Amino acid sequence: MNDINRTTARPSTAHPASRVPKAGLGRETHPAEPTRATASASPTDQVELSERARLLSKLQDTPEIRAGLVSRTRDEIAEGTYLSPDKLESAADNVIDDLETFG
Repeated sequence: MNDINRTTARPSTAHPASRVPKAGLGRETHPAEPTRATASASPTDQVELSERARLLSKLQDTPEIRAGLVSRTRDEIAEGTYLSPDKLESAADNVIDDLETFG
């Protein structure tokens, strides 16, 4: 049996740490009372986003690329049938909407 488990009246030859009393034994503990500074001010978390983080967030909100539409548009451009007054007006309206939305 080692010295830690031995219960005798004589001093132990065990390592000094083995003679340290267990926490809380023989002592009465009380919860800490808040100081004036912590009692009146409640802690708050704060997050600041960089301009780069804001742009990345906007990028994540953009819709996925529609491969079929892109392919059809490329084909129409190659054939010379893509541009029409209606399409140009629609494209201009979309650009204006995007500028107003994303500033």
